[in-house]
Order: sequence, then C-alpha cells, then structure tokens
Amino acid sequence: MGLDVSHLQLTLTPKDKYNFFEAEDWEEDCNVPLKHYAKYITKIDDLEFNKTLAIVKSEAEYEKLKQTDWFGSEEFLKIFIEERYFSVKEEIRKFIVHQKLDALETLQLQTSCDGVEYHTISFGEPIKIQGMYYVDDAGYQSTGFNQKFYDTFKKRMLWGKKEDFELAYDCVEGDLEQERLIDNWSHKLKTNFKENFLDKFEFGKSLLCVSY
Repeated sequence: MGLDVSHLQLTLTPKDKYNFFEAEDWEEDCNVPLKHYAKYITKIDDLEFNKTLAIVKSEAEYEKLKQTDWFGSEEFLKIFIEERYFSVKEEIRKFIVHQKLDALETLQLQTSCDGVEYHTISFGEPIKIQGMYYVDDAGYQSTGFNQKFYDTFKKRMLWGKKEDFELAYDCVEGDLEQERLIDNWSHKLKTNFKENFLDKFEFGKSLLCVSY
C-alpha cells in the first residue's frame, strides 16, 4: 500500500454511512481531544461481527490449525470440516437457520494460518455506537512529501491542528525525477495542498488523515 493523505471534514449529513470514526477510539487516533468535536458526535448504526463460523477442508488441516497460536477453536460458534459432510454447504445453511442467523448481514473471508487456508463467515448484529461521520472529498494527495513528513506523521492517523496542516505543507517538496517529467510538478503539489488542505482548514471540523 502507498501513502494516502486526505483532508477529512466531520459532518452531520454523511454522503456515505460507512464513513465514520468511533468516539471510543478517538484519544488513540487523534492528537486533538474529543471535546473539540462534540457537536459532531451522534448515534451511529453499526454492526458487531462477534459470531463466526469456520470451514476447514480436512481433518488433517484442522489438526495443523489447532497447533498454531493464531487459530482458537473457542473463537467460533462452530467449525465445519468439509470432508465430514456430503454437502457442507447444506449443513452450514441448516446451522445458520437453526441459530437464527439468516437475517443478519454476513462477512466472508478466506484466511491463511501457517500455510493452512480456511474460510470464515461472520454475522453482524446491529448495534448503536457514539461516533462522528466524515466526508473525504475536501483534499487528497499521495506523493511529494519529504522524510520529515513520514517521521512526524507516522505516529498516529488523525491530526486536527492548524499547525499540523502547516507542517505537512512545509514537507511537500516533490522530487527531481517527476520534475523532469512534468513541468512545475513541485509547484503543482504545493498549490494542491494549499488550496485543498490549508485554505479549507476549520478547527474542530478538519482532520489530516495519514494512512499507508
């Protein structure tokens, strides 16, 4: 994955209901206390995926999984071993209906543990959480930052002070290779960051989001 630097802005009218931060995790993720964003805190509909099935191909692979530190049998509602059944899909379907899980949203993943692959199906139960919605179209940049930017902004994901935006702007330098290929490349990068990050900054609403 590459670098993604976004200017997020908190909102009470989200364009995407999945774009939100949980208030519970805020102090760990952001360098500005939650109280400064209080007007955007609201109840959010979310899903808690705490009921999971695992599907393993064979008894031998299941035994291998049990020997690892990462595969815990107690984490699953049930573990299906495919070779035990004539139709494992039918057995899974009947189990889901019997457990009254068929009305819930599902999340399916193909996972590997110490070279052994297995499949999981998780069921999401509706919950309410305290959080904040955001829009992610205020500004975006993925290149042109110097080493100081990486050294500074690797410490957390969200930054909410004006001086954070100003420091990030000072770290925009471009590179010589791109400068040879694109006229005024460094200037274009600086202009983009100024217009879409610095000029649009609003304390208590704006967040510099740095992810890799």
